[in-house]
Amino acid sequence: MFILILVTSVYTQSFALVCNGDYFTINCQEGVDPLDVAYKIKVGPSLYVYKDSDKQIFRGGSPGDALADNIDTLFEEVSDLLDMHLYSYHGDMKIFPTKKDLEKVFSELLGGELKSESFYYHEENTIYIAVESLRVGVLAQEIAHAIISHYFVVLPPVKVQEVLSGYVEYNINKKSNE
Repeated sequence: MFILILVTSVYTQSFALVCNGDYFTINCQEGVDPLDVAYKIKVGPSLYVYKDSDKQIFRGGSPGDALADNIDTLFEEVSDLLDMHLYSYHGDMKIFPTKKDLEKVFSELLGGELKSESFYYHEENTIYIAVESLRVGVLAQEIAHAIISHYFVVLPPVKVQEVLSGYVEYNINKKSNE
């Protein structure tokens, strides 16, 4: 007797924009402005020349390119802070407009209640984050989790991972406030 079991996930969503950087495939759900996200997470030299409520000007490429470039820059900054360099790393990032959207995905994917502003899901190698609560330090912390989970052959204890990612968040926040 042959039995075929098909497992499907209740977790589905569509994305309005998909862009590829060196380290992440970035999926933006409908309602996410990639230039707004790029501006929020800029580290080092900005791709923006000017931003106000009516106008956003950036150097070259598409809005998705600006977002991918800023995320690549942030990934490299986090790698340098941790002194953990993964040159062949490539993961996914899913960006939602609201925390409510993110909470729904968390509940469908992992069950339970989301108690943070974002999360990294190791089994899918994916960072999940909402624009309304997005800060550069929060995203840097999730990128640190992704790097840590791929750098070590045996994952360090959760407390050690949290200390390392907290160190990254602190230093990125300090740098962005200078």
